[in-house]
Amino acid sequence: MIPQSVFLHLSSFHSITRLGLNDITLPSIAVLLRLVCAFDRLEWLDIHGLRVLDRRAPPASRRWAPSPSLKALTFRNPNLPDELRTLGAYGKLETSGGSETVLFLSKAVSCSDLNQLLHHAGKALREFRIFPLGTLSGAEPHITQYLRVPDVDLSRNVGLRDLTIQIGVGDMPAALLERVATYSAIQRTISSTCPTVFERIKIIASLNPSAASPSIMSHVLHALHRAVCPPDHSLAPEKYTSLKSVDLWFYDADEASKRQMEADWDRLAPIWFPSFYPRGIMRLRVAVHPPRETI
Repeated sequence: MIPQSVFLHLSSFHSITRLGLNDITLPSIAVLLRLVCAFDRLEWLDIHGLRVLDRRAPPASRRWAPSPSLKALTFRNPNLPDELRTLGAYGKLETSGGSETVLFLSKAVSCSDLNQLLHHAGKALREFRIFPLGTLSGAEPHITQYLRVPDVDLSRNVGLRDLTIQIGVGDMPAALLERVATYSAIQRTISSTCPTVFERIKIIASLNPSAASPSIMSHVLHALHRAVCPPDHSLAPEKYTSLKSVDLWFYDADEASKRQMEADWDRLAPIWFPSFYPRGIMRLRVAVHPPRETI
């Protein structure tokens, strides 16, 4: 039990407008909300890796008095189960004030499912980043055909403007990055967004340098095209009226991969994206990994 004197002491810090709760464990949701409400001029709350031991919601009769200026909240893995923390879920919310922010917070830290968390974020969610293959990191290559990429449903987040999807890291098997199902899940995530307000998509792919052959990287480029511009034209310009950029970033390529990818892009992008490419909306960036030191 945290003494009442602690919260009274915190309430004396009237100059604090931004609070970060990073990698800490609190006993209950009620303690979390009391902590947030102790700062009467708070404007921004950042929660990273927070754990709450007692997930039960406080009594409905309990009234909270947060700072009315608390209109911004960012989160990363807010009390999600361990198996979901590898998804690296990050979000930024813009709310109407402290009451709405605290209401979301009280529901978010009791969630055991990512889509449930997104449902509670609702129209306040402005930015979202996800690594959908995080739960599959380090998998054995010979079992990749049995692995499932989780779906992310953003259909209720009608205020979402920015979406970042990372589809590979250093220890991800190349065979997993080549599977069609990997990119169909990403395509479904993009298609679930509200097209009239959606502004930016960034898809980041990184490979283990030892596996970054030109053929694999080229295959990833083709699969990314299917993800952002499938045959049913879910990313058609007349539908995504607010779209400003779609960036495809590749990290840890070698020089041969970079040359082939850029050549393929110059040849195919004008055909794949005839409305976006000439306006600079579709962009490819390839970063070469630094050479290994030799002894």
